[in-house]
Amino acid sequence: MGKINGLILFALLVLGGFSCTSSKIVKDQYCTVCLTPQDTIVLDINFKQFDFGENDQLNDAFADILIKEGFTNVFRWYELEYELLSNNIKQVKTEEEIKSVYEKLGIKYIVTAGLSRFIDRENYSFQSVEDKYSPHPKGHSPVGDEATLTLSMLETKTNSVCSQITVISKSDTYSKDDKDGNEGLINLASAWNSLFAGTKRGAKYITADCQCPKGKYIRSRRVLGKD
Repeated sequence: MGKINGLILFALLVLGGFSCTSSKIVKDQYCTVCLTPQDTIVLDINFKQFDFGENDQLNDAFADILIKEGFTNVFRWYELEYELLSNNIKQVKTEEEIKSVYEKLGIKYIVTAGLSRFIDRENYSFQSVEDKYSPHPKGHSPVGDEATLTLSMLETKTNSVCSQITVISKSDTYSKDDKDGNEGLINLASAWNSLFAGTKRGAKYITADCQCPKGKYIRSRRVLGKD
């Protein structure tokens, strides 16, 4: 019990001092536009495996970054339901519909997302010193959650993707040996934490990359530090 309590204490200390996830961003499409705070942007991050509230949290995470940067016209589709119906726009899928929201509502950009990897693993793995040094040692069970998403921004005027990145986020794993040589691996996050953090970091990246002058912030690949 003392060994487990020591590892739990270690986990709490780590949780208090460090972020739980790390992200790597790969740029798939260099940003070709210059965002201004007056631009109208619709956030349409919608993953089928999550419910409305969870998807809204991800959209909120992206919106928070834009709002902090001074953008005032950031919406979700349901917030524009009246405006859409008033202009006889029932959905925004086809090229004609995208053209309509630009011409009739002044929407300049739509942000969408795809999720290619979402893995939730155990948060804890323990290996005794006896097992570690036995003739046939067993390794730790995998810990560390992962989420890989693609964030895309569509320019409605041209109906083309003007910015796209892939965000690879993983929960950080920490190890701790006790005085007897037993080892524990601890993962303090979850796949959802990784996805949420990746969405925020991706939003920061796109927002910065799409502002002008170009080149002052972004390289083609960059490993982001902890928040």
